[in-house]
Amino acid sequence: MKKIINIIISLFLFVSCGQQRSITNFTDIYVYASKEDRILVEDVVKNYLFNFTFHTPEPQKRYNPVWKLESDFIDKPKNSQLMLISIEEPKDSTIDIIADHFLGNSYNKENIILINDYFFKEQKLFILRYPNQVDMIADISKKKSWIIDELKKNDFKKLKEYSFRSGLNEDIINTLDTLFSIHIDIQKDYEIIKQNNEKKYLWIGRTYPYRWLVFYEDEDIYYKSPEDAWNRLAEKFDKILDIDIIPYQRQLEKIVIDNEEIKKLYGVYGTRLDSRNPTGGPFVSYIYDSIKSNRALIAVGFVNFPGENKVFHIKELEYIIETKK
Repeated sequence: MKKIINIIISLFLFVSCGQQRSITNFTDIYVYASKEDRILVEDVVKNYLFNFTFHTPEPQKRYNPVWKLESDFIDKPKNSQLMLISIEEPKDSTIDIIADHFLGNSYNKENIILINDYFFKEQKLFILRYPNQVDMIADISKKKSWIIDELKKNDFKKLKEYSFRSGLNEDIINTLDTLFSIHIDIQKDYEIIKQNNEKKYLWIGRTYPYRWLVFYEDEDIYYKSPEDAWNRLAEKFDKILDIDIIPYQRQLEKIVIDNEEIKKLYGVYGTRLDSRNPTGGPFVSYIYDSIKSNRALIAVGFVNFPGENKVFHIKELEYIIETKK
Protein backbone atom coordinates (compact mmCIF):
# COMPACT_ATOMS: atom_id res chain seq x y z
CA MET A 1 0.00 0.00 0.00
CA LYS A 2 2.83 2.40 0.87
CA LYS A 3 4.38 1.80 -2.56
CA ILE A 4 1.07 2.56 -4.30
CA ILE A 5 0.65 5.79 -2.32
CA ASN A 6 4.18 6.90 -3.23
CA ILE A 7 3.52 6.23 -6.91
CA ILE A 8 0.27 8.21 -6.78
CA ILE A 9 1.99 11.15 -5.07
CA SER A 10 4.59 11.17 -7.85
CA LEU A 11 1.78 11.33 -10.41
CA PHE A 12 0.21 14.32 -8.70
CA LEU A 13 3.51 16.19 -8.73
CA PHE A 14 4.27 15.24 -12.32
CA VAL A 15 4.73 18.04 -14.86
CA SER A 16 4.74 17.41 -18.63
CA CYS A 17 8.13 16.11 -19.71
CA GLY A 18 10.15 19.00 -21.14
CA GLN A 19 9.55 19.25 -24.86
CA GLN A 20 8.31 15.69 -25.31
CA ARG A 21 5.00 15.48 -27.16
CA SER A 22 2.16 13.03 -26.95
CA ILE A 23 1.44 10.69 -29.87
CA THR A 24 -1.79 9.72 -31.58
CA ASN A 25 -3.31 7.62 -34.32
CA PHE A 26 -6.26 10.09 -34.42
CA THR A 27 -8.69 7.40 -33.29
CA ASP A 28 -7.83 5.71 -29.98
CA ILE A 29 -8.91 7.07 -26.61
CA TYR A 30 -7.20 5.33 -23.70
CA VAL A 31 -9.86 4.78 -21.02
CA TYR A 32 -8.72 3.91 -17.48
CA ALA A 33 -11.12 2.19 -15.09
CA SER A 34 -11.00 -0.62 -12.58
CA LYS A 35 -12.34 -4.00 -13.68
CA GLU A 36 -15.39 -3.46 -11.46
CA ASP A 37 -16.16 0.00 -12.84
CA ARG A 38 -15.62 -1.02 -16.44
CA ILE A 39 -18.60 -3.38 -16.18
CA LEU A 40 -20.75 -0.38 -15.19
CA VAL A 41 -19.49 2.21 -17.67
CA GLU A 42 -18.36 0.37 -20.81
CA ASP A 43 -21.69 0.49 -22.61
CA VAL A 44 -22.12 4.23 -21.91
CA VAL A 45 -18.64 5.02 -23.21
CA LYS A 46 -18.70 2.76 -26.25
CA ASN A 47 -22.28 3.06 -27.44
CA TYR A 48 -23.19 6.59 -26.38
CA LEU A 49 -20.21 8.86 -25.76
CA PHE A 50 -18.10 7.49 -28.64
CA ASN A 51 -20.87 6.09 -30.80
CA PHE A 52 -20.33 8.12 -33.99
CA THR A 53 -19.31 5.83 -36.85
CA PHE A 54 -17.96 6.67 -40.29
CA HIS A 55 -19.27 4.29 -42.95
CA THR A 56 -16.42 3.84 -45.37
CA PRO A 57 -18.41 1.63 -46.31
CA GLU A 58 -16.99 -0.54 -43.50
CA PRO A 59 -17.97 0.94 -40.12
CA GLN A 60 -15.04 2.77 -38.49
CA LYS A 61 -15.42 4.72 -35.25
CA ARG A 62 -14.57 8.41 -35.07
CA TYR A 63 -13.13 7.64 -31.63
CA ASN A 64 -12.31 4.16 -30.39
CA PRO A 65 -12.12 3.54 -26.62
CA VAL A 66 -9.18 1.33 -25.66
CA TRP A 67 -9.60 0.00 -22.12
CA LYS A 68 -6.66 0.17 -19.74
CA LEU A 69 -5.98 -0.58 -16.06
CA GLU A 70 -4.51 1.68 -13.38
CA SER A 71 -1.05 0.14 -13.82
CA ASP A 72 -1.01 1.45 -17.41
CA PHE A 73 -1.85 4.95 -16.17
CA ILE A 74 0.94 4.88 -13.60
CA ASP A 75 3.37 4.10 -16.45
CA LYS A 76 2.64 7.61 -17.83
CA PRO A 77 1.00 6.86 -21.19
CA LYS A 78 2.09 8.93 -24.18
CA ASN A 79 -1.21 8.71 -26.08
CA SER A 80 -2.69 12.16 -26.67
CA GLN A 81 -6.25 11.36 -25.49
CA LEU A 82 -6.79 9.91 -22.01
CA MET A 83 -9.92 9.38 -19.92
CA LEU A 84 -9.97 8.19 -16.32
CA ILE A 85 -13.37 7.06 -14.97
CA SER A 86 -14.29 6.31 -11.36
CA ILE A 87 -17.60 5.08 -9.96
CA GLU A 88 -17.51 5.72 -6.20
CA GLU A 89 -19.34 2.58 -5.16
CA PRO A 90 -17.89 0.05 -4.91
CA LYS A 91 -14.68 1.66 -3.65
CA ASP A 92 -12.10 -0.37 -5.42
CA SER A 93 -8.75 0.87 -6.65
CA THR A 94 -6.04 3.38 -7.40
CA ILE A 95 -8.34 4.95 -10.00
CA ASP A 96 -10.71 6.07 -7.22
CA ILE A 97 -7.84 7.61 -5.26
CA ILE A 98 -6.61 9.58 -8.28
CA ALA A 99 -10.13 10.79 -9.12
CA ASP A 100 -10.74 11.77 -5.47
CA HIS A 101 -7.56 13.82 -5.47
CA PHE A 102 -8.57 15.89 -8.48
CA LEU A 103 -12.31 16.11 -7.90
CA GLY A 104 -12.89 15.55 -4.21
CA ASN A 105 -12.34 19.18 -3.17
CA SER A 106 -13.75 20.81 -6.31
CA TYR A 107 -15.53 24.02 -5.29
CA ASN A 108 -18.18 23.62 -8.00
CA LYS A 109 -18.58 19.90 -7.33
CA GLU A 110 -17.91 19.10 -10.97
CA ASN A 111 -17.98 15.46 -12.06
CA ILE A 112 -15.64 16.02 -15.01
CA ILE A 113 -12.44 18.00 -15.30
CA LEU A 114 -9.99 18.31 -18.17
CA ILE A 115 -6.25 18.57 -17.61
CA ASN A 116 -4.07 19.63 -20.54
CA ASP A 117 -0.46 18.49 -21.00
CA TYR A 118 -0.43 16.33 -17.85
CA PHE A 119 2.15 13.72 -18.86
CA PHE A 120 3.17 15.04 -22.27
CA LYS A 121 2.52 18.10 -24.39
CA GLU A 122 -0.68 18.27 -26.46
CA GLN A 123 -2.24 15.59 -24.28
CA LYS A 124 -5.77 15.79 -22.88
CA LEU A 125 -6.67 13.97 -19.68
CA PHE A 126 -10.37 13.81 -18.80
CA ILE A 127 -11.16 12.72 -15.23
CA LEU A 128 -14.72 11.59 -14.52
CA ARG A 129 -16.07 10.63 -11.12
CA TYR A 130 -19.67 9.72 -10.28
CA PRO A 131 -21.51 8.17 -7.34
CA ASN A 132 -23.17 5.64 -9.64
CA GLN A 133 -23.90 4.66 -13.23
CA VAL A 134 -27.19 6.60 -13.39
CA ASP A 135 -25.55 9.91 -12.47
CA MET A 136 -22.83 9.29 -15.06
CA ILE A 137 -25.35 8.76 -17.86
CA ALA A 138 -27.25 11.93 -16.93
CA ASP A 139 -24.10 14.08 -16.82
CA ILE A 140 -22.52 12.65 -19.98
CA SER A 141 -25.71 13.47 -21.91
CA LYS A 142 -25.14 17.15 -21.03
CA LYS A 143 -21.39 17.25 -21.63
CA LYS A 144 -20.92 14.94 -24.60
CA SER A 145 -20.62 17.79 -27.12
CA TRP A 146 -18.00 19.54 -25.01
CA ILE A 147 -15.91 16.35 -24.69
CA ILE A 148 -16.04 15.65 -28.44
CA ASP A 149 -15.18 19.28 -29.24
CA GLU A 150 -12.11 19.14 -27.01
CA LEU A 151 -10.94 15.93 -28.66
CA LYS A 152 -11.51 17.48 -32.08
CA LYS A 153 -9.42 20.54 -31.17
CA ASN A 154 -6.54 18.27 -30.25
CA ASP A 155 -6.91 16.27 -33.47
CA PHE A 156 -6.92 19.44 -35.55
CA LYS A 157 -3.87 20.88 -33.82
CA LYS A 158 -1.89 17.73 -34.54
CA LEU A 159 -3.25 17.50 -38.11
CA LYS A 160 -2.08 21.03 -38.80
CA GLU A 161 1.44 20.18 -37.66
CA TYR A 162 1.59 16.82 -39.47
CA SER A 163 -0.30 17.32 -42.72
CA PHE A 164 1.08 20.75 -43.55
CA ARG A 165 4.71 20.12 -42.67
CA SER A 166 5.64 20.51 -46.37
CA GLY A 167 3.85 23.82 -46.73
CA LEU A 168 0.85 25.23 -48.61
CA ASN A 169 -0.22 25.25 -52.25
CA GLU A 170 -0.52 28.99 -52.83
CA ASP A 171 -1.74 28.58 -56.43
CA ILE A 172 -4.80 26.57 -55.38
CA ILE A 173 -5.41 28.84 -52.39
CA ASN A 174 -5.44 31.84 -54.75
CA THR A 175 -7.75 30.00 -57.17
CA LEU A 176 -10.25 29.40 -54.35
CA ASP A 177 -10.06 33.07 -53.46
CA THR A 178 -10.70 34.08 -57.09
CA LEU A 179 -13.63 31.69 -57.56
CA PHE A 180 -15.36 31.92 -54.19
CA SER A 181 -13.74 34.79 -52.23
CA ILE A 182 -12.64 32.40 -49.48
CA HIS A 183 -9.36 31.30 -47.95
CA ILE A 184 -8.78 27.59 -47.25
CA ASP A 185 -5.45 26.02 -46.34
CA ILE A 186 -4.51 23.45 -49.03
CA GLN A 187 -1.56 21.08 -48.72
CA LYS A 188 1.30 21.55 -51.14
CA ASP A 189 0.87 18.21 -52.95
CA TYR A 190 -2.73 18.81 -54.12
CA GLU A 191 -3.27 19.44 -57.84
CA ILE A 192 -6.16 20.86 -59.85
CA ILE A 193 -8.07 18.09 -61.62
CA LYS A 194 -10.96 20.08 -63.08
CA GLN A 195 -11.97 23.73 -62.98
CA ASN A 196 -14.83 25.77 -64.45
CA ASN A 197 -14.87 29.47 -63.68
CA GLU A 198 -18.21 30.07 -65.39
CA LYS A 199 -20.05 27.27 -63.53
CA LYS A 200 -18.12 28.04 -60.36
CA TYR A 201 -16.57 24.73 -59.37
CA LEU A 202 -13.10 23.40 -58.57
CA TRP A 203 -11.99 19.78 -58.18
CA ILE A 204 -8.56 19.13 -56.65
CA GLY A 205 -6.86 15.94 -55.50
CA ARG A 206 -3.77 14.11 -54.38
CA THR A 207 -2.32 10.65 -54.87
CA TYR A 208 -2.62 7.43 -52.86
CA PRO A 209 -4.28 7.21 -50.43
CA TYR A 210 -6.49 9.12 -52.84
CA ARG A 211 -8.21 12.24 -51.51
CA TRP A 212 -10.33 14.67 -53.48
CA LEU A 213 -11.82 18.02 -52.58
CA VAL A 214 -14.60 19.62 -54.59
CA PHE A 215 -15.92 23.16 -54.12
CA TYR A 216 -18.89 24.69 -55.88
CA GLU A 217 -21.56 27.36 -55.50
CA ASP A 218 -25.26 26.61 -55.82
CA GLU A 219 -28.69 27.95 -54.94
CA ASP A 220 -29.43 27.28 -51.29
CA ILE A 221 -33.01 26.16 -52.04
CA TYR A 222 -31.60 22.76 -53.04
CA TYR A 223 -30.25 22.11 -49.53
CA LYS A 224 -33.18 23.02 -47.25
CA SER A 225 -33.95 19.39 -46.34
CA PRO A 226 -31.63 16.37 -46.05
CA GLU A 227 -33.44 14.55 -48.85
CA ASP A 228 -33.21 17.56 -51.19
CA ALA A 229 -29.53 17.95 -50.34
CA TRP A 230 -28.81 14.27 -51.11
CA ASN A 231 -30.55 14.56 -54.47
CA ARG A 232 -28.67 17.72 -55.39
CA LEU A 233 -25.32 16.30 -54.31
CA ALA A 234 -26.01 13.24 -56.48
CA GLU A 235 -26.61 15.52 -59.50
CA LYS A 236 -23.43 17.49 -58.89
CA PHE A 237 -21.28 14.40 -58.29
CA ASP A 238 -22.56 12.99 -61.57
CA LYS A 239 -21.80 16.13 -63.59
CA ILE A 240 -18.50 17.16 -62.05
CA LEU A 241 -16.83 13.90 -61.00
CA ASP A 242 -18.76 11.18 -62.90
CA ILE A 243 -19.44 9.22 -59.70
CA ASP A 244 -22.55 8.01 -57.90
CA ILE A 245 -23.83 8.42 -54.36
CA ILE A 246 -24.55 5.00 -52.90
CA PRO A 247 -27.76 4.96 -50.78
CA TYR A 248 -26.06 3.43 -47.75
CA GLN A 249 -25.93 4.71 -44.14
CA ARG A 250 -26.44 8.39 -44.91
CA GLN A 251 -25.76 10.64 -41.93
CA LEU A 252 -26.54 14.28 -41.11
CA GLU A 253 -24.65 16.33 -38.53
CA LYS A 254 -24.81 20.02 -37.63
CA ILE A 255 -21.82 21.89 -36.25
CA VAL A 256 -21.16 25.49 -35.26
CA ILE A 257 -17.98 27.31 -36.33
CA ASP A 258 -17.53 30.98 -35.39
CA ASN A 259 -21.26 31.22 -34.53
CA GLU A 260 -22.20 29.88 -37.99
CA GLU A 261 -24.29 26.71 -38.17
CA ILE A 262 -23.09 24.37 -40.90
CA LYS A 263 -24.78 21.23 -42.16
CA LYS A 264 -22.58 18.19 -42.74
CA LEU A 265 -23.66 15.18 -44.75
CA TYR A 266 -21.72 11.92 -44.64
CA GLY A 267 -22.17 9.20 -47.22
CA VAL A 268 -20.56 6.66 -49.52
CA TYR A 269 -19.78 7.08 -53.21
CA GLY A 270 -18.86 4.73 -56.03
CA THR A 271 -16.82 5.33 -59.19
CA ARG A 272 -17.63 4.16 -62.70
CA LEU A 273 -14.08 3.48 -63.82
CA ASP A 274 -14.62 -0.25 -64.09
CA SER A 275 -18.12 -1.69 -63.77
CA ARG A 276 -16.70 -5.15 -63.00
CA ASN A 277 -14.56 -3.82 -60.14
CA PRO A 278 -16.35 -0.80 -58.70
CA THR A 279 -14.48 1.22 -56.12
CA GLY A 280 -15.27 4.17 -53.92
CA GLY A 281 -15.32 5.18 -50.30
CA PRO A 282 -16.62 7.74 -47.83
CA PHE A 283 -17.34 11.41 -48.45
CA VAL A 284 -18.19 14.31 -46.16
CA SER A 285 -19.91 17.44 -47.43
CA TYR A 286 -20.21 20.86 -45.81
CA ILE A 287 -23.05 23.21 -46.71
CA TYR A 288 -22.32 26.87 -45.98
CA ASP A 289 -25.43 29.03 -46.41
CA SER A 290 -24.86 32.70 -47.18
CA ILE A 291 -26.63 35.18 -44.92
CA LYS A 292 -26.47 37.86 -47.66
CA SER A 293 -27.84 35.94 -50.65
CA ASN A 294 -29.69 32.81 -51.72
CA ARG A 295 -26.41 31.10 -52.60
CA ALA A 296 -24.59 28.32 -50.75
CA LEU A 297 -20.99 27.16 -50.86
CA ILE A 298 -20.60 23.38 -50.92
CA ALA A 299 -17.29 21.76 -49.96
CA VAL A 300 -16.93 17.98 -50.25
CA GLY A 301 -14.06 15.69 -49.30
CA PHE A 302 -13.66 12.15 -50.71
CA VAL A 303 -11.37 9.29 -49.61
CA ASN A 304 -10.39 6.21 -51.59
CA PHE A 305 -8.15 3.83 -49.62
CA PRO A 306 -9.43 0.27 -50.24
CA GLY A 307 -9.18 -2.17 -47.36
CA GLU A 308 -7.56 0.31 -44.94
CA ASN A 309 -8.72 2.47 -42.04
CA LYS A 310 -9.84 5.84 -43.38
CA VAL A 311 -10.55 7.79 -40.18
CA PHE A 312 -7.30 9.81 -40.31
CA HIS A 313 -7.92 10.82 -43.92
CA ILE A 314 -11.54 11.83 -43.27
CA LYS A 315 -10.44 13.98 -40.34
CA GLU A 316 -7.68 15.49 -42.46
CA LEU A 317 -10.24 16.57 -45.09
CA GLU A 318 -12.52 17.94 -42.35
CA TYR A 319 -9.65 19.98 -40.98
CA ILE A 320 -8.83 21.42 -44.40
CA ILE A 321 -12.43 22.42 -45.11
CA GLU A 322 -12.87 23.93 -41.65
CA THR A 323 -9.93 26.29 -42.21
CA LYS A 324 -12.36 28.24 -44.43
CA LYS A 325 -12.37 31.97 -43.81
